[in-house]
Amino acid sequence: MRIQGEVAERLVEVVEQLSQWTGREHLRYGLSNLHTTLGTIEFYRQPIVADDEYIRQYTETLQKVAPHFPPIQIHYRGLTGNQMSVMAQGWPVDETLQRLRTTFHNQIQQEKHLAGPGVRDLAHSSLIVFAGPLHDPQGCVSFIEQQRQTDFGRATIKTLELVKYQRDNVYMARPIILASVPLHS
Repeated sequence: MRIQGEVAERLVEVVEQLSQWTGREHLRYGLSNLHTTLGTIEFYRQPIVADDEYIRQYTETLQKVAPHFPPIQIHYRGLTGNQMSVMAQGWPVDETLQRLRTTFHNQIQQEKHLAGPGVRDLAHSSLIVFAGPLHDPQGCVSFIEQQRQTDFGRATIKTLELVKYQRDNVYMARPIILASVPLHS
């Protein structure tokens, strides 16, 4: 679920600010790949070809499910971090996202497709995924703590994208859109 508009621009500014403490030797999200994940269907499979049977099935499932749900609103407020990344905290404004996740996952399971690890319950957006040591770990933690309640705004998701990520190098993961399905408007 791609984040766009003012919220995305604010979050990309945060990535730039974080870089002074993390350095630039990490996977950094930008306007082209900033997102909140609906659900992970597969962890890794190579290769995924144009006429892939699973991709066709996932697309059909999204097309069945998506028209029954309105656009999703997520309020991004605060930063959090762990040993692997820094994330913007996402707070869905209602139960639409979780109902959509559960419905999609159950439909995938019912049709006996690969169902992935389970239904997600977080709505964060990764900003930086660490690929090595940080330039200033204490400064990074301090910045995150100062931003724990920062309001980055509310994003409205109107389209679901089925993507695979192409890792161009250790610092860039580019989404390749396999299908794009609108939510009910």
